[in-house]
Amino acid sequence: LSYEVVIESYVSGKEYGVTALLYQGQFYVFVVGQAIKDVRLQEIPVGEIIGPGLLPFETVRVMKELLLSACQAFFLENATLNVDMIVDSSGTVHLVEMDFAFADAFDLLATACNYDLRENALRVMLNQEPDHLGLLKKGAAKRYFIHPSPEFVQVEGYEHACAVPGVVRLDLEEELRLKLDMPGNPAYMRGHVLAQGKSARNAENIVAGAMNHLRFIYPAVMLIGMGDNTLPVIHKARQAGLYVVCANRNPAARVFAYSDVSLVIDGKDIESHLAFILADERAKGIIDVYAGSDLFLTMANVLQAVGKNKLTIGAAFAAQNKAVCKLLWQQAGVRSPSAWTVRCREDTKEFIDKIPFPCVVKPVDANSSRGIRQCACLEEVESAVETALRWSGIGKALIEPFVFGRLLDVNGFFDGDAFYRAGIVERWSEGPPFFAVNRAECPANLSPREEEAVYALFKQATLAVGIKSGPVKADIILTEHGPCILEVAPRFHGIVATLYLIPLALGIDGYNIYFERVKTGKLPSGAFETGASQVAVAKTIRAPGGRIKSIDRLEEAQNIAGVENVFWQKGVGDVVKSCAESNEDIAGYAIVKAADRIAADTALADFFSLLDIKVEPGI
Repeated sequence: LSYEVVIESYVSGKEYGVTALLYQGQFYVFVVGQAIKDVRLQEIPVGEIIGPGLLPFETVRVMKELLLSACQAFFLENATLNVDMIVDSSGTVHLVEMDFAFADAFDLLATACNYDLRENALRVMLNQEPDHLGLLKKGAAKRYFIHPSPEFVQVEGYEHACAVPGVVRLDLEEELRLKLDMPGNPAYMRGHVLAQGKSARNAENIVAGAMNHLRFIYPAVMLIGMGDNTLPVIHKARQAGLYVVCANRNPAARVFAYSDVSLVIDGKDIESHLAFILADERAKGIIDVYAGSDLFLTMANVLQAVGKNKLTIGAAFAAQNKAVCKLLWQQAGVRSPSAWTVRCREDTKEFIDKIPFPCVVKPVDANSSRGIRQCACLEEVESAVETALRWSGIGKALIEPFVFGRLLDVNGFFDGDAFYRAGIVERWSEGPPFFAVNRAECPANLSPREEEAVYALFKQATLAVGIKSGPVKADIILTEHGPCILEVAPRFHGIVATLYLIPLALGIDGYNIYFERVKTGKLPSGAFETGASQVAVAKTIRAPGGRIKSIDRLEEAQNIAGVENVFWQKGVGDVVKSCAESNEDIAGYAIVKAADRIAADTALADFFSLLDIKVEPGI
């Protein structure tokens, strides 16, 4: 096999498609159309418009001359042509591509001027003179309906859309269900609306007016507080055929480019979330809510508003407040470290005689190791309390004994009365005083008896808080006296554990299972059954403190056998700390899969021996 690659200069401008019939060296049809594109679908055309007013007459004349010259250069006299042209900012026309098949212009021409393009193309092929097509006197527009699943559950407004003056056809029952090739972001082309207008733009407005009447209602999931590093989760929801509603306080969040509905709302703004649910037509299909971070009160309120009682307000409050969680565990006899709640630095003096050292100070309502410190004396406690209070949204910090043992990230799933084990990851931190991750691996090296005890405590602690449905995660310390729980939450563990380590090592993809459950109402066959026997390890990527100038030899490092992925949280131009105070400060993770831990460590060592991160110090 031989391959040829064409490299051409990039031309910026508006792209147009030309449909032409050439007979005996003359154009009998020359129609210019413009594609309607969708940025979420990587610029795939989702419709087209033709007709008067699309381009100035002089530009069309230049297009015709340019194409005729190209045909003469190839000695073409009879041909059916589909041509791509670009008009740049100066008005210059560029011929980009030409082939001998028609684009989707049959319906458009028939709608605009009753011209039968198929019949006349056949005449050209048989060397018979086709009908002439004069100047277009009317415009036509067509728009496809693109959705993340091949079927609609419910459509509202169909009759009103059909009644819009100028609508020629509105088809929602086409036999063809065309799946667009969109890796990680499935899209199906199903149905279309076709309209005739006085001009191209008038027809386009008629199409838009018809579409404004339509409401497509089918299973949707609302994702709250999803950051840029959660893009794979958005893709998995869409792969399951779910309509995706994303809420994020950052108007520039990358997840918005892949969601069906984008809401710029702070995750803690319960009122704005409820206003959307209760008053916006786009919220009709929402059947479940998932919070990517500890925003469980918002999650619970939205679930109540859409008629789902899978998470009560009380359970959400407890999961979001570590102090309340401790009280519930004490009442239920769940093994967890004792703790003291403080509101200011001076409060620590009241408990100083009770606090054993070393101890841990943490905000009662933060996650990702933000604001957490290990302390060896009173002075360190007082300083750590001030830090924790800055991270706390309710102005409270928790002081608890430091528990020696192995730190385990445990995942589970409740479905009705059944509880499923969803994987355990063992995690190591950098060491005092911070708790940012240094290394994580799956499966955790536990005996069957240890694993049984960990999951038993996990389930007991979760039910004590009131979480009884859907994904759940916990932080558990395995001590020499058995497991001890630190916190639980109604979501899966972090992206690295749930998206990479557990699927690679155990074959359990929690997000796929969860979204399939949301879409169909039942768990897929074999859900949470272990299907792999590999070791997966994630090692944090460190860099000297400063602004990242370059990341060199990355491609070479990624090609090392066993390296499955490199998950970046920071990139070129971002500032990194020399010492990560929380998981958010970590530049990224190298993720490897191997037959055993020795092979995994070898792959990691080879990876880091190649990777070269250069920073600008002193930032």
